[in-house]
Amino acid sequence: MHESDEYEEEFTTTRDELAALLADLATEVRAGRVELKHSAITIPDEVDVELEYEADDGEFELEVTWDEEGAKTKERTMRG
Repeated sequence: MHESDEYEEEFTTTRDELAALLADLATEVRAGRVELKHSAITIPDEVDVELEYEADDGEFELEVTWDEEGAKTKERTMRG
C-alpha cells in the first residue's frame, strides 16, 4: 500500500461492527500506521484532535490533524 492524498468511504454498519472497527483503528494508531483499502496513513507521535457532536443533525465527528514536516496540515475525519 502507499500513502494517498485523499480517502473517503461511507457505509452503514451496526453499533457492534462500528465498535470493532474503532478497536482495530486504535490498534493501528498505536502501531503508528493505519491501513485503508487502497492506501495507508503514517501517524506521527503527536497529533491534534477535535471531537465534535451535533445533536440537531445526529453527527459525531472525530478529526485528527498534524503537520507533515512543515508541509500543509493533514486531516483525517471520521463521521458517524
